[in-house]
Amino acid sequence: MLCYAMLCYAMLCYAMLCCALRCSEDGSEDEDGEAEGGGGGGGEVPYGDHSALCNRLHKLGSTGKDLKAADAMGSDISPILLSTKARDKAAVIVCLKAGASPFSAAQEGREAGTTPFAYAAEHGLCHIMHLFLESGGFPDTPNKDGEAPLHVSAGGGQITCMRLLLLYGASREMRGEEGETALLVACQACQVQCIRALVLAGVDVNAATSDGWTPILMAAQANCAEGRPALLDAGADPNAAPDHGATAPLVAAACTAPDAPQVRPAARR
Repeated sequence: MLCYAMLCYAMLCYAMLCCALRCSEDGSEDEDGEAEGGGGGGGEVPYGDHSALCNRLHKLGSTGKDLKAADAMGSDISPILLSTKARDKAAVIVCLKAGASPFSAAQEGREAGTTPFAYAAEHGLCHIMHLFLESGGFPDTPNKDGEAPLHVSAGGGQITCMRLLLLYGASREMRGEEGETALLVACQACQVQCIRALVLAGVDVNAATSDGWTPILMAAQANCAEGRPALLDAGADPNAAPDHGATAPLVAAACTAPDAPQVRPAARR
């Protein structure tokens, strides 16, 4: 019965993911309404017309330019990172076909340490993440701050990207520097959809940080009333106490009391 329920959940997630990916394939603008690009001499120019970027990459490739090279377009941003930042799926495909890796970080400039995959995860570019994962990428590749993509998606409420990572085998129990799992990150940020999805995916609801903070404690501290039922239904222990001895009910009471000082967990980096 349990296996059947898990199969049904996986099929539902896959159907929802396919629908979300189709809806997101048109891409989205940056919050400031512009797509970024690189021009000659290291200057940056907007690529509002995504086909212009794709056409330029085709022309560079036809002249023998190595699209894997970081300076292929005359800037400190590699073509594949530039294409990712522009939300240009067609341009990303050109770069992938040329052998560019979405998991190679920029070595210098303002994007130093940033990989195309990490950028896509941090900005919710699920249609581009899908391309990278299909190219054989490792879903647990961390960003420059050492955060796993699943943690980033869970903390940012990127439910579609999170489901995509889970379907491609991302570790449900991978830990951050302070022992936090993706579920702990989602609880601290009160991302209710992500909490529910991770619980349904079978994560350990009592896995604690290095100083004893459990998901139910994180949810209580964040005053995340909507997230707590899913944790309790999955067997979370409300009486588990970290080093300072406070349990989930005590933390919840302290956080909702007027002018009461809040007990704070270790902050995410």
